[in-house]
Amino acid sequence: MQLLRRMLVAAGIAVGVMAGAGAKDPLPAGAAAAQLEADIKYLQAGLAAKKKNALTPLKSSAMLLALNAQNQLDGKDGAKMAGVRDQALKVAAELGKAEPDWDAAAKAAAELGTATGDPKKVVKLHEQNEFDVHDLMTVFKPKNRGGRGLEDDTIKFAKSVTDAKAAGEAANLIALIGQYSELMPPDANKDKWAGYSKEMVKVGAEAAEAAGKGDKAAMVKKFKAVDENCKNCHNVFRK
Repeated sequence: MQLLRRMLVAAGIAVGVMAGAGAKDPLPAGAAAAQLEADIKYLQAGLAAKKKNALTPLKSSAMLLALNAQNQLDGKDGAKMAGVRDQALKVAAELGKAEPDWDAAAKAAAELGTATGDPKKVVKLHEQNEFDVHDLMTVFKPKNRGGRGLEDDTIKFAKSVTDAKAAGEAANLIALIGQYSELMPPDANKDKWAGYSKEMVKVGAEAAEAAGKGDKAAMVKKFKAVDENCKNCHNVFRK
């Protein structure tokens, strides 16, 4: 794990440069590395537990991990980041099968810290593994239903923040989810969808930045903005 941690910290130095996919990394400096490590731990623990109701949230988390890694391809550890991306895609592929192969997914996840790949290769991640918005949003599901509890966390942190690290991880995920969702618009109201997605990226990144500074009042303000954006989006797209 020490090798992985050193690699992730090094990747964090490169945050803010243009990613290999041509998209600007939405996370503040240093946040990407911490989130990569958190998501790898989450995946490995979840795959070991093999809870069926966590299947899709785990697939979605693997895809979010792939996106975060791909955002770091232009750094000095681009080959290692490409390896994380490629292994995360393998995890998602195994979980997305008609008969999910938990053991194969766990094996792929075990190699997240050691694999390397081609940092010049651009992958349209939102088109991989039959990944859609429904899959993406399952990370918001309550933890007792197999999700990551992101909706509950958003509501909680919009009231008060006692754990800046947990709030930061939630904010990072929100920004990355917004980055994905913009690439997966519905057939109608595409402009509104893009607007809500961009706002999700913006306020998620701002909440993450506030978390990095330990500014709890700012975190509460930004999570309120996240919650409001989610409600506004739902009013249009959950009819």
